[in-house]
Order: sequence, then structure tokens, then C-alpha cells
Amino acid sequence: MTITAPPAANTRRARRDQFPRHPIPAAETALAELAIANSNGLAPMVGERGSLPGLVLTPHTAGQVLRYTGNWVLTHVRSGRRVSPSASFLHTHEALVWLENQDVDWDRPTEDILADPDAKSAFHDLYFAMRRAQDDGRPLVYARTSWVLRPPLWRIRHRYVVSAEGFETFEDAAALAEAACEYPGSEPLLYPAAVILRDLQPAGWGLRCSSIGCAGGETWIPDDWTGNAATGARAELAAQARVRGWAEHDPGHWTCPACACHYPQSWEA
Repeated sequence: MTITAPPAANTRRARRDQFPRHPIPAAETALAELAIANSNGLAPMVGERGSLPGLVLTPHTAGQVLRYTGNWVLTHVRSGRRVSPSASFLHTHEALVWLENQDVDWDRPTEDILADPDAKSAFHDLYFAMRRAQDDGRPLVYARTSWVLRPPLWRIRHRYVVSAEGFETFEDAAALAEAACEYPGSEPLLYPAAVILRDLQPAGWGLRCSSIGCAGGETWIPDDWTGNAATGARAELAAQARVRGWAEHDPGHWTCPACACHYPQSWEA
């Protein structure tokens, strides 16, 4: 007799995972339930909490029969009213960062906010700043400048010959030297007597993405040979960036192709 296990969907654990009965703790989710205000009434919505209490990022809806437009807005939780124009998710996230610098408390009743001239000024200033950013096809807020002078590289010298390959950190060079000590002959022209040294001059300029979308691990123009961040003259890197689909917003700010597509240029008046 052959005994087979029940289908995965019919096991007790599978049913428990598919139909959970316990709520997720609030600390483990950035989602918030609210009602958004429309011209024809209130509608249920789920928003994403950010770093500014009282405001959440919500999908933008429009139409006589409400439908998602694909854009996002900042919404005041207590009233369900919009605080920012509809825009891409990155632009809306930047609007949240923009408002953080306005020193306005949004976690208040609507009446208090409407009576606050600073809140009213921030609302109007954000509207025009967002429109200008959309018209120009650029970020509303930059996370960083794009051009960075790269520090000198580390290299390995053996018998008065210095390696052509450079390393961005001492640890990277030391790891290769350690491998040569443990396994002599494993690396061509590298033996335990090798010495780690550092260049006297900076490696050159590097170009990185300035968008908040690359925060925590910003994208650099890669080197074709090593895959690490490319270094060189600014004009050379700028030419490479344009060929690879990077967008130049001004002399100091560029966005990588993955982020640039979130900043479509608006042609609306």
C-alpha cells in the first residue's frame, strides 16, 4: 500500500498560512487604514506611513467610479484630504521629505491645520515645487550630489612591480594578499613577500545617482572591466552616463536609468 501526503493546499499548516486569523502587529507593518475624501463622498483606502506623523502615502484615485490612476499622493490621515499633487511614488516620497523641512505638525485635527498659516504656506509651496519638478522631469528633493572625488586606491607591490588593478579598500587588497600567503602561486606574480601600498593621488571622479530611490546603496557608473565604480575625468564619465541612459538634471545631479524612468517630464501647462 502506498501512502501519499495530502495536497499542499489541504494540509493544516497550508490552510493556516493561506487563511490567517490573527492580525499583524502594528509595529510590523507600515500600512494604515483611512478614509479618503472625494467630491462624491468618503472611500476606504490603505496608505503607507512615512517618517512624518499625520500623513501617509496613498494611491491616487479619480473618476466618477473611483479607480486607481497609477500615481500617488500624500494624504492627511484625520481628514482624508490630499496634501500633494498626484505624482509617481518616488516624487511623492520626496514630497514627504520636502515637508519634513517645513516644521509643520500634520498630526492635528483639520481645523487646526486650516488655521495654521505655516501649514497653508507649506501646502501651496509644495504644490508649485512639485509641478516645477514634474515639468522638468527631475527629482523634487535630491538625496546627494552626484560628483564625488574618489580617494586613492590600494595596490599590491611585489619585486618592485605594482599591480595595475586597484582596490577601493585596504581589506580588499589584504584579502588577495592573504590568499597568496595561504596558497603560494595561486595568484600570478603575487607571493607572500608582496606589500600593500596606497596611491598618492586620488583615483579620479566618480558619478553616482542622486535620487532618494537609490538611498542606502546609491548606484555608481560601473567600470566595464571590474564592475566596481568607474573613476576618471568628469567629461569621460559624463559621456559614458549619457550613453547608458543616465539623466542629467543639472551640473551636479544625475539619476541612474532605474530611477530616471520615475521622473517623466510633464508637458502640461
